[in-house]
Amino acid sequence: MLSILPFKNKVVKLQLIGATLRAALEHGVSRSAEDGEPGRFPQVAGLRFTFDASRPPGSRVDEVTVNGQPLDDNRNYTLATTNFLAIDGGDGYAMLKEARLLILPEQAQSDFDILRRAVVAARLIAPKTDGRIKRLDNAGGQESDCVETK
Repeated sequence: MLSILPFKNKVVKLQLIGATLRAALEHGVSRSAEDGEPGRFPQVAGLRFTFDASRPPGSRVDEVTVNGQPLDDNRNYTLATTNFLAIDGGDGYAMLKEARLLILPEQAQSDFDILRRAVVAARLIAPKTDGRIKRLDNAGGQESDCVETK
């Protein structure tokens, strides 16, 4: 597990508007056509989105739903992410630095500890795709699931 999460980042909670969330998703897929394994690619839960890497960066995200409802650019949402992304703006996520912190790093648990407890509790981990992220521009022109884990 330490090879997956070696930095033991703190998982903080943010409040941000939908437009900022959309900007973060756009940033996350901005190198999808250019890099085979872009480090900034977002892993999500609680939302679903589609993107088309054949479009220019900044206009690749097509559709976003949060808890089954369309993303509202003016509505407030909460987001759990690492202090590396939220506070440091790591991997270029500078837009998150403007969000309001609801859980500070000093109050937060590490990503490693959260994962360790989840693995111990689950006893069996079976990654699968579930349609949270769909890339629309594959070679065959059909939708394809991106790999994500629960």
